[in-house]
Amino acid sequence: MMKKLFLIVTLLFNLGVFAQDIQVSVFNYPGLNGSGGCSEENENLIDIVNAIPGYTVDGTITSFANSSTLATQLDASTFFFMTDMENQNPNNTTFFPTASHAVFENWVSTGGVMVMTGTYNSRDADFLNLIFSWDLVNVQGTMSWVKNTANTAGTPFDGVTVASLPNLSATDAISKGTVANFTTMWGTDSDAVVAVIKYGAGYVIFMGFDFYNTGPSCPQYSSDWVQQVIPAALDYATALSASTVSNTSQTFGDFEYAFSETGTTSFILVPGGSTAPSIAQIEAGVDYPGGTVLDASTVSTIGDVPYTFNLTELEPDTNYDIYVVTLYNDGSSDVHSTIANTNFTTIPNDSPEASAILNQSECINGSVSGLALTITDTYPGDNTFSVTATSSNTGIVANSDIIITGTGNTRSIAITPVLDANGTSTITVSIEDSLGEIGTQTFDATFNDSVSPTAVAQDITVQLDASGNASVTTGEIDNGSTDNCTIATYALDTTDFNCTDLGENTVTLTITDGNGNSDTATAVVTVEDSVSPTVVVQDITVQLDASGNASVTTGEIDNGSTDNCTIATYALDTTDFTCADVGENTVTLTVTDVNGNSDTATAVVTVEDSISPTVVVQDITVQLDENGLVNITEDQFITNSDDNCIISNISIDRTDFDCANLGNYTITITAMDSNGNTTVETATLTVTGDDNDGDLIADSCDTDDDNDGTPDTEDAFPLDDNEDTDTDGDGTGDNADTDDDGDGTPDTEDAFPLDDNEDTDTDGDGTGDNADTDDDNDGYSDETELMQESDSKNANDYPVDTDNDGIADFMDNDDDNDGITDGTDAFPIESTPTLVPAEAFTPNGDGINDTWMVPGIDNYPNNTVRVYNRWGHEVFAAGNYRNDWTGRHNANSTMLPTGSYLYVVDLGNGSAPLQGWIFINY
Repeated sequence: MMKKLFLIVTLLFNLGVFAQDIQVSVFNYPGLNGSGGCSEENENLIDIVNAIPGYTVDGTITSFANSSTLATQLDASTFFFMTDMENQNPNNTTFFPTASHAVFENWVSTGGVMVMTGTYNSRDADFLNLIFSWDLVNVQGTMSWVKNTANTAGTPFDGVTVASLPNLSATDAISKGTVANFTTMWGTDSDAVVAVIKYGAGYVIFMGFDFYNTGPSCPQYSSDWVQQVIPAALDYATALSASTVSNTSQTFGDFEYAFSETGTTSFILVPGGSTAPSIAQIEAGVDYPGGTVLDASTVSTIGDVPYTFNLTELEPDTNYDIYVVTLYNDGSSDVHSTIANTNFTTIPNDSPEASAILNQSECINGSVSGLALTITDTYPGDNTFSVTATSSNTGIVANSDIIITGTGNTRSIAITPVLDANGTSTITVSIEDSLGEIGTQTFDATFNDSVSPTAVAQDITVQLDASGNASVTTGEIDNGSTDNCTIATYALDTTDFNCTDLGENTVTLTITDGNGNSDTATAVVTVEDSVSPTVVVQDITVQLDASGNASVTTGEIDNGSTDNCTIATYALDTTDFTCADVGENTVTLTVTDVNGNSDTATAVVTVEDSISPTVVVQDITVQLDENGLVNITEDQFITNSDDNCIISNISIDRTDFDCANLGNYTITITAMDSNGNTTVETATLTVTGDDNDGDLIADSCDTDDDNDGTPDTEDAFPLDDNEDTDTDGDGTGDNADTDDDGDGTPDTEDAFPLDDNEDTDTDGDGTGDNADTDDDNDGYSDETELMQESDSKNANDYPVDTDNDGIADFMDNDDDNDGITDGTDAFPIESTPTLVPAEAFTPNGDGINDTWMVPGIDNYPNNTVRVYNRWGHEVFAAGNYRNDWTGRHNANSTMLPTGSYLYVVDLGNGSAPLQGWIFINY
């Protein structure tokens, strides 16, 4: 393949190799230099190239911004030509990205040819330096440059007749610096206006020419630069790109050739500068006058298809010429192409290179050893070296005291100075390979002690101990301080710390070597207190006060807690106690120091209640009940009681009394609270009972309450010594009763005062009228007279019409016309009867006189009846009484005891209530 030429400038002088016009890629960046007309340098270049026979211009490369596009465009170019950069800076990565640097470098190294003009300060040299990592320097001010005929020989520049190139317009030059394979064509290596630089398999042709005012219609178009140098550069670039030697080393290379026609191609290799051969001498491939053929070959080649001739057994750094010609048929006869010539130089034998050795500094009488030296040598590559070393100052280091050991490409160097020597010597290590190429490496070895130590400190954190102190040592602060000799002392300006130093403290570490050189470094010592206080507590006992409360303080619980610094706070989880806390309570004392460290301990707070209850008592009098018994409780004695907590129990020493216990007694009242505290009080109990007869025997126990000689069980009036009988049971003793039998007839008028069924003996026959069948003894039975409604008491009486309603009582169903039929009217002949309640009844269940009768009560439906015992307690009450009371107590339905009871009957009609006594007997 034909390598492309980037016209920075590549020259080809045998155009006959090509059968068609050569396309030159010109960088056509808009506004790169000039502003139109003869000042537009790119346009001038394009016009000049187009005017040269055999060349055309490709202006499609207009930007370096896209590296991928640029690589494609370069591969399609024969070579690349670029004018100077007046209006752009290659250091601007927007204009010339880093990726595009690599594209150019790769393209040239693989055989591309580049022609570059450089006339605008350093920008054009910078452009090449960025691509190839060169150190070309722009040179200005020279007025002319002399042709180097030795270098131009055998190249198209050899045919340029100009011995000295003038400085036209802004012509500049370059200095090669350290760039290898730099060949000056006009000028010198430090001031070259035309130079060819080989890079890899490709080339860069530099021309410091300014294309200002050089177009075909411009004043400088006729100059030697335009008419001779530019065409020679194009020819040389074409030749270099058409037939190139690539993969060149010290001993081999690949010659790549291409011709437009198919035929037989012959080439010879001769030493550079040999006499140019004829076609016949090339095809013969043997030595000829003026030329020693080192290699030759004849092969069949195909048109436009590159063929590679492998060149071997070459010598390093040797210049060679290759001549090549192709025999082909032009359609009518066999003809030869123009002889093509390529000149190349093998890579010189590289000098052995040694790994860098740092300058060494040691103490006086110290030594250096183990300096590693690694040798790199591409050619001849047999790892055979002679390594020696010399000292620039043998008063410091003698040559004989530089010892080199090892073999091949790995060596080690040891140096011993002259005794007590103080100074520096430059050590030069020389490495010679098996072909005599020598490489050197130098370094300084200094033996003195003017170098201060390097103090290196580290920050540390220390903890205060239990006593509130901390200390640091130099060893803790030092973090690898060094000295070229020996460190004598380490010192700190501060080593001890206490509670006042909490936090960050800057300390200075001073390092001093044996010769008094010193250095300092600061470090931060962070002092921390992580020691918790020591908490000491004590158990205590507290008493509840009168309100049932108690409290404790931290001071009472603390028993001498301590801290390595200062205690900030004391705190208790519980300080207040009540009756609910009586007994042992565990509390926690938390002690916190000023640095936030804390610890706890527990103590027992024993809460006690030693306050006895308060009890206020009173004397009381109680009366035996009807059974001669009485039971008392503590509540009867207590008027007030209180305790700071709770009274759990109040008791008395005696509760029961009977008939034998009348009189005064001292009662002990004991109050106990929930915590066992007691209070004892006494009160007087007076036991009383009714003693009707004053014989000091309570009536409830006395068998003859009125001491009338009649046992109470037989005495209708057991409490009345004047009465013992109540014939009619009306509650009034017969002695005082004016109607003993309660038949309504006063005893003074009652013919039968003790017979409640009789009170009259009308006819005086000794038989009461009630029992007498003929009261008036008139011969008519009372029943008959009754039926005739005549007076059975009066023999002269006729039948009666009580209500004067014209119906004789004998026939009248309602004799008294009171609305109540005679059959149900207790007073059939009285419309407004006078009620006389029965004075006694016997509710013993025999069916006779079992209920208390109030005759006529049914005429008063709004009535209310009440019955009381002798102590005034109500024992029976009823509204609308229906003569149905059987003597049972209203409250508990028990039968009332035998005795007299007071009744009160309210008829409910506004009249005064009826009252009297009723006697119950069984």
